[in-house]
Amino acid sequence: MKLLVFTTSREIREYSARHDNEILPKLLTIGEFLDRLIVTDKIFIDEELRHYYFYEAAKQVDLAALGIESEFEKFLHQADLIYSFLLEMKQEDVALEELARYDVYAEYERHIRILQELLANYERLLTSRRFVDRLVLQNYSINLDYLAQFHEIEIYLAGYLTKFDRDLLAQISTPLTIHLDVTPFNLSLAKKMFGIEKVGRYRIENMQQVERIGEGPKVDRIEAKGFANRIDQADFIFAKIEEFVRGGIDPQRIAVVLPDPVMREYLEAFDRLGNLNFSMGESFVYSDLYRTLEAYYKGVLLGEQEFMQKLDEETKRLLDKAQSWSELKTAILELANTKEKILIEEDLFRFERLVERLQLPREKLLKMLLFRLEKLSFDDVRGGKVTVMEVLESRGAQFDGVIIPDFNEGMVPKLASEDLFIDSRVRKLAGLPTLSDKEALQKHYYAMLLARAKRAAVCYVRNDEQDASRLLGELDAAIEEENERSYANVLMPEPSQPRFLELDLPIQKPTTISPTKLETLLRCPLRYYLQYEKKIEEPKQTFIGTRIHEAIHKAALAKPKNAKEYGDLIMANLLMGLSRTEQLVAEAKWERKLRFFAAKDFEELRYVVGAEKEEKKNLDGFTLKAKADRIVQRDGKLILIDFKTGKGTLDLEGISRERLQGLFYSYIWNADQVFIYDLFRQERIEVQVADAKEELREILAELPRRTEKCEDLQYCRYCAYRFGCKGLE
Repeated sequence: MKLLVFTTSREIREYSARHDNEILPKLLTIGEFLDRLIVTDKIFIDEELRHYYFYEAAKQVDLAALGIESEFEKFLHQADLIYSFLLEMKQEDVALEELARYDVYAEYERHIRILQELLANYERLLTSRRFVDRLVLQNYSINLDYLAQFHEIEIYLAGYLTKFDRDLLAQISTPLTIHLDVTPFNLSLAKKMFGIEKVGRYRIENMQQVERIGEGPKVDRIEAKGFANRIDQADFIFAKIEEFVRGGIDPQRIAVVLPDPVMREYLEAFDRLGNLNFSMGESFVYSDLYRTLEAYYKGVLLGEQEFMQKLDEETKRLLDKAQSWSELKTAILELANTKEKILIEEDLFRFERLVERLQLPREKLLKMLLFRLEKLSFDDVRGGKVTVMEVLESRGAQFDGVIIPDFNEGMVPKLASEDLFIDSRVRKLAGLPTLSDKEALQKHYYAMLLARAKRAAVCYVRNDEQDASRLLGELDAAIEEENERSYANVLMPEPSQPRFLELDLPIQKPTTISPTKLETLLRCPLRYYLQYEKKIEEPKQTFIGTRIHEAIHKAALAKPKNAKEYGDLIMANLLMGLSRTEQLVAEAKWERKLRFFAAKDFEELRYVVGAEKEEKKNLDGFTLKAKADRIVQRDGKLILIDFKTGKGTLDLEGISRERLQGLFYSYIWNADQVFIYDLFRQERIEVQVADAKEELREILAELPRRTEKCEDLQYCRYCAYRFGCKGLE
């Protein structure tokens, strides 16, 4: 039997798809294959049990000196930094004592001493229980019985083999071939592994004979575009997908590769037609069950009050009764829906084996369960043809169309936290891969993906703080910077035969009128007629401006003690009840602006005498009404403030929206001063009103009488009624 070994599971799936209706050889990932080569008389430890014993070993050392919290919950999330570093040392066969020799400036002397103590404690704990993992593995042998079934082994390597991995493979007597593409980026690691000194395509036989068999792939052309805001990249991505498909590329051969998984949330929000499938699935942490268990853990067991509000009494009572693991498991399955049960049942069974070995208090038990569950994900069920994946999953993959967002310095490449534990000088002296090596390996992944594509496009954020990754220039490819255009128009082009409605009808004189209603009538009598007389409602939508007004009002009523607390309350109120995707969009667009506002506004809260107050006043047969966002009494003056969230103002023949609002405030409340606080631009503007009554009287005397359409195409572009008239062709 022949064995084919690939770097990722995706490569295996693609190979199987290409060889449908054929008898396939044995297929494994490199990780699975290397694990099966090892035979030991001890038991390889489960991940959760490993976390627990690592925590027990760490209790006896000075964790604070390593920047690690000793509290159990925080330790679970931080300890991987240390474990990954120690494992890297082990895999490269570099002892901590040896590392100390290269620390000529004694910068890490104390750290190394603590790590030695921690490692000794951990090894002692595992050995006493006949457990083992790769970190403490000493005596092992090669699984010859397993290898005997294969007459030939081929490995398609798209990453890096540690010294331990290479030593394992060197002990195999079965004919072994490794296929490796070498670019300028992974050349230093290829030299470290196999002594390779030139870019190209290589075949390595039995870890000894190295043969260059051709030139490696090269990136020819990249379409690129910079944007001021991160979220604006979403339109570019969908526009490029459409362009690629129209250009003849099968959508199943298109991939969107994410340097940062957060971009996935934006793409989900904009994928209205379900064209995408997310290979990473949907994280279990967004499920109702996980959020309920997390709220119970943090609210009830840790006493964090804000999480208590997320629990209903019945759920709390059910979990309170579950004192043993058996009762807790029963309660969890009772709370789970069918989809959640299918996903977690096997993990609950495996977790039960851990529980049997340890007598853990309930809060630690639940935390370890949450730590396990947060790594689960539901399979993507959208059924879209375009694949969205993270960069590590793309290793070895080949697509005809590739789109990479977030192509920014610091994102491409992006180092893991454990890579920063020891500086590059000491790493190089000790024979460990340096930070430059690891950065270059990530660059290699991107280069291979882009080189194999027929069309490749990247986008990135470009502003005062961010710019494109240097890799864009290092690829030695033709970069085609796209011109300014609206990518939304590519996705949703205007209809070639627009529907329109031409009406010439009289408009009834309004009796009650607000600033918004008056603005609509002055700006577009036809829209006024459709909206207020025919009562055709606007499409329902979540209006962020309204939510921001409410968030500020609630935060002020809570009487915050300082500006930071004020900002925290505003953001908490704004995000409450939103989906995770909506939260991300709101945070990206508004958090910095609202915290700036909170810092400026906090001192004024002491002078506030009213908020969200609606008043009415008659004028020449009209009832004028308005709602004041903020009423302030200071220095003997009555001051009214309106919060505005729109990005711009549109003039009405010399009367701005702000001035119209100011006229209503000044007349109805007889205010001394009126301010418009532009939250988007982060500035407060005073509206100068000399004689509001007379100015309003003149405006009301000249109201439009018939349904003539608007001539302001900028206003028409964002009008909810634009398809009901001929205002926008």
